[in-house]
Amino acid sequence: MLSAVAPTLAFTLEVSQAVYDILMFLKVLIGFSIIIFVHESGHFLAAKWVGVRVDRFAVGFGYRLFGWRRGEGFTFGPRPDYTAEQLQAKRYGETDYCFKALPIGGYVKMLGHDDIQIDERTGAVTMTDDPRAFTNRPVGQRMVVISAGVLMNLIFGALAYMAVFLIGVEMQSPVVMVQPDGPAARAGLKTGDRILTINDSTVDTFKDVFVTEVLSDGPLAIAVERDGKPLPEPVTVVPTTSRDTKLPSMGVTPMLTTELAAELPGADGSATLVAHDRIIAVDGVPTPTALDVRRQFLLARNGSVELTAERPVKGGGPPQRVVSRQPVVLTTEFAEVSGIRAERLVDEQHILGLLPRRMVNRMTPGSPAEEAGFKPKDVVVEWDTIANPTWADIIETIQAKAGAPIRVVVERAGEKQTLHVTPRRAFRLFGTAPARVGIEFVPERDRVVASAIAPGSPFAALGMPRGSLILSVDERSTPTWFSLVEVLRAAAGREVEVEYQSGPDRVTAHLHVPASISSEFGLSPISEIVSIAGEKEVTLSIADGKGGARDVTMSLPAPVAVRTLLKKHIGKTVDVEYVVAPEAPIQRRAFAVTAENWDPWQMRVLFTPEAMPFRLMTQVVHAHGNPIRAMWMGVRSTMGTITEVYRILKQMASRNIGVEHVQGPVGIFRQAITIAKEGFVDLLYFLAFFSVNLAVLNFLPLPVVDGGLMVFLLIEKIKGKPLSLTTQVVSTMVGLAFILICFLFVTIQDIGKLFAG
Repeated sequence: MLSAVAPTLAFTLEVSQAVYDILMFLKVLIGFSIIIFVHESGHFLAAKWVGVRVDRFAVGFGYRLFGWRRGEGFTFGPRPDYTAEQLQAKRYGETDYCFKALPIGGYVKMLGHDDIQIDERTGAVTMTDDPRAFTNRPVGQRMVVISAGVLMNLIFGALAYMAVFLIGVEMQSPVVMVQPDGPAARAGLKTGDRILTINDSTVDTFKDVFVTEVLSDGPLAIAVERDGKPLPEPVTVVPTTSRDTKLPSMGVTPMLTTELAAELPGADGSATLVAHDRIIAVDGVPTPTALDVRRQFLLARNGSVELTAERPVKGGGPPQRVVSRQPVVLTTEFAEVSGIRAERLVDEQHILGLLPRRMVNRMTPGSPAEEAGFKPKDVVVEWDTIANPTWADIIETIQAKAGAPIRVVVERAGEKQTLHVTPRRAFRLFGTAPARVGIEFVPERDRVVASAIAPGSPFAALGMPRGSLILSVDERSTPTWFSLVEVLRAAAGREVEVEYQSGPDRVTAHLHVPASISSEFGLSPISEIVSIAGEKEVTLSIADGKGGARDVTMSLPAPVAVRTLLKKHIGKTVDVEYVVAPEAPIQRRAFAVTAENWDPWQMRVLFTPEAMPFRLMTQVVHAHGNPIRAMWMGVRSTMGTITEVYRILKQMASRNIGVEHVQGPVGIFRQAITIAKEGFVDLLYFLAFFSVNLAVLNFLPLPVVDGGLMVFLLIEKIKGKPLSLTTQVVSTMVGLAFILICFLFVTIQDIGKLFAG
């Protein structure tokens, strides 16, 4: 019975999802149609007001689906273009109100707008002489008609924003998490700071922070609230271009809460945590913030931690307590950056020279890796012809063999399996995209097999071959990388015995485990170095693989910055400022830097959560039921959006923002559908934003759009006569070609992104 019910249930769920997606599509389509209707209504009402005859009011382009005309009634399909005499004889109204097949725009067809008459004998081009024609109305009246559409979009945007703030909309809070090596951290911003203003402009949400940093072209003066109190002076941050997004960035992200946004399966058969569960403790230690959760993972003693969560009870009442074990991921920071090519940086994340093998964490849906049969926790044993490959080996092989199958041997549940994966390149309109297989790799957690040994490292001194299995260190068994790290940390500054297996041979060797600033100062994984000899940052050079390099600034407490500053003081004693925990007071102590202890290797080895889908910190932005305040907030948001669009255009013109960040109709529609699933208020906010964007873009001084027509009218007003019809037609055709090329470009780019995932 169950076997018959299951397929039926799955089919029902698929149909329900399809119906839901269609409803979201229709909701967005209606929303965009309303914006177009509002815009064209502006032109229509202004044209009627100044006495211009309107032949057609259309939403959409292309084939006429249906429409209505006074006297003629409701009709389907194309209708003839009646002359004034025919309309009078039939007693029809002059305007055809219709919907067309492509709902991506709309227009108002006014008499004289495109009524060109050509003399067959002389070839002369003239316009209609009807006094109700658009071209025969005074310049001032035509300006009113042209600008009315843009004005209506701005009014609609302001009213939509006003409605949103009357209802209240949940948005990301301007409380930030600060990346340790970013511009904000170097300027003194701290995680948990609330940003109040940037360059004297009020900040209500994290969106305001993001937009301001992306559009910045200089220093930003940031007013900050810390621990509930405003700082006496603003913090000045100079954004730098992000290596990942290629956009200006301060190095801040939205603050996380301890509430889960998705399901989190438990390890070792323990309870599964679900969305809305709130983590309150890790290994019995209270964790009021997401940062506290991460710190307790850093202090983990083995491969998992115990999470205690509170689960809301339907109908109210005390929350239910749930305990779940979660795996810990071993991560390592870079030992060296300067002079290293970007694709080889991952291989600098070693433990005293030991590099773990690569393990599959997850695959991109529909990727070559998923099609090839890879599974999470597969450990790569061979990649192409390379045994125990490093990250660089894998990446370089993928790029060299794009489109060709690669033989891969993986270790799965103790057994070896052979797979074949074919790298693919994502769509890119210009240039060549890098090949991908769609795997997210993480270091292997269990068997301590060295995929490689870094030259000049402590383990390299053992002469241990690549692919060796570490069996024990200091007479303690090391079955996992976690146990190896624990033994090495405890052995800092001593010589220990290492037993490893290479092929059938078991070998015993002696390893000198170097001391470090962590072992000499007794620092824990959550301790931080604040300054070394008065310095807080270093500039390093990363090779680009093409004979060039780019400089990056790394600030304390990043381990690579600690390492670089200590290295330059070998043989000297320096003053070091540090904190034993992030909230603790700063301490100062002299540190004698030697050839043995300058590498802070213990700081590079971190324990982090495998997955922790926390919800972002949000706040409800609203006018508290005050319509006057809501109106002011709506006007301010409208003006802010106008400013944003013009600044984005300026940044694009100066090439600070690339065309790859521009969305076309497909991308905008996809984004709108995603937002529509969040709720009506979120969609209304997006439509307000889109309406204002449309107004600004439509008033740019380009032929075809309203801004270009306004330029023609200004020239006519100044000269006392219009530009020649030939000039207007040629300019319009050039403008139309430019817009069509842009439209085609962004559409192809959107489709490429869609298929590339």
